[in-house]
Amino acid sequence: MKPGLRLRVTLWSLAANGLFLTAGTFFLFWLLDQQLTGALDEALAVQARATAGLVEAWVVAELKQTAKTSSANNVAGLLASDSKRAGLQDLFTPPRDVPANLSTMTSLLDSEGQVVLSTHAPNAMDVPDESVLRVVRSGRIHQALVTVTDSQDQEKEFRVATAPVTIGGQVDAFVQVLGPLQALRSTLIRVQTVLVFCVVVLMGLNGWLVALALKRAFQPVDRLVADIHRISEKNLSVRVPIPATQDEIRRLGETFNAMLERLDRGFQFQSRLFQDLSHQLRTPLAILTGTLETALHQARTVEEYRSILESNLDEVSRVTQLIESLLLLARLDSQQMELNTERIDLGDFCRRWVEDFSLLFGSRELTPVWKQDSPLPVSLDEARLGQALLNLLDNAVKHSPVGGFITFHLYRSQNMAVLDLINQGPSFVPGTEESIFQRFYSATDGKPGFGLGLPIARAAAELHGGTLSAFTPAHQGAGFRLSLPLLVAERSLISN
Repeated sequence: MKPGLRLRVTLWSLAANGLFLTAGTFFLFWLLDQQLTGALDEALAVQARATAGLVEAWVVAELKQTAKTSSANNVAGLLASDSKRAGLQDLFTPPRDVPANLSTMTSLLDSEGQVVLSTHAPNAMDVPDESVLRVVRSGRIHQALVTVTDSQDQEKEFRVATAPVTIGGQVDAFVQVLGPLQALRSTLIRVQTVLVFCVVVLMGLNGWLVALALKRAFQPVDRLVADIHRISEKNLSVRVPIPATQDEIRRLGETFNAMLERLDRGFQFQSRLFQDLSHQLRTPLAILTGTLETALHQARTVEEYRSILESNLDEVSRVTQLIESLLLLARLDSQQMELNTERIDLGDFCRRWVEDFSLLFGSRELTPVWKQDSPLPVSLDEARLGQALLNLLDNAVKHSPVGGFITFHLYRSQNMAVLDLINQGPSFVPGTEESIFQRFYSATDGKPGFGLGLPIARAAAELHGGTLSAFTPAHQGAGFRLSLPLLVAERSLISN
């Protein structure tokens, strides 16, 4: 089973911080080791150089007293003579009151690398090899790590600095200074222990802080989940509270509310569709049932049966038309219908549909009047918007007086292409301009229909990103205003 999000975030945080802390600890430990070792090497080099200088001064003074030339043999003779060498004994005497693990050890070596004087056992370490002597004879100080065996036969590590003793420009002896690493290693071990302890404590503190922060951070999520659990199919109109903060929780709440809005709208569409179907089908089904029952209770002639069947067929056609209209309106309202759009001029589109349905105008001797100043390029689905235009034309023809005019005024309004379709029929009753777009709206003029044509026309316009509204023209009559978005290229031309 996969762990929860909070636990996963906590573990990832611990892993990431643990990795960084561990890497940082190792780097800090390595850096401290390098710094301490470098400081020890520098101190040993200074001491070796200073001791070599004292030995050089002693050799020069001794050579002057003997009035001899400063040759390698004479220097070797001074170093080989126990009586002469006694003058250097103070330089190679072990320090007092200094712990052995902290004190340095100093040795004087002849030109061959043999120990002449030393603060420790002469055989404690091996004679420097030729590579070391070669470096020191060039005038440089050689530093290295060596292992020394003490009197108890215990091996200990030392840092060693070897400096040349130069007499008359020639290296005649060497000074070695050894610094013990035991104290440094002990210090590093203690530091390492402290660092490990600090890492463990910091990891525990980090885990606790992350868990606490996640608990507080997820409180809005917990409240959101609790609010979501209270929503069911019976109260889809309820919305979850949106926090005032501008963060991901607010976006989550807004997204969920938007989803609820879509679900609520779809549920209302379905409920309204079922209610409309049940309400509108009740009467024709009752008529069909009554007619069929009457026909079955009494024998009739062939002509009478034919008349009954024709009447029933008319009712079935009416029911079929009603169902198709409701299904089309539901699909348009839910915006689930895909559009097959193309670029077309709105005026050309209207003229073509008016010509195709000229019989509607001819039946009442109506004359179309066109007003268009400039092209109005739009993107539309001719079949879907054509059906909407047909519903508007049908409404206009029904309410126009015989021999009248129907005006088509096409123009631009900001970024919209607008069609005003005006007939000379009765004006709208004030306050009913929106009511006529309701489903099954029934006027008192006795005109036939289901009251679905105008709602279908408005839904088709909105599916194209436009609007459809009703208005009363200044010279009376009734008008419908269809607005559709102009194409983007045309908008830029207008703005320029």
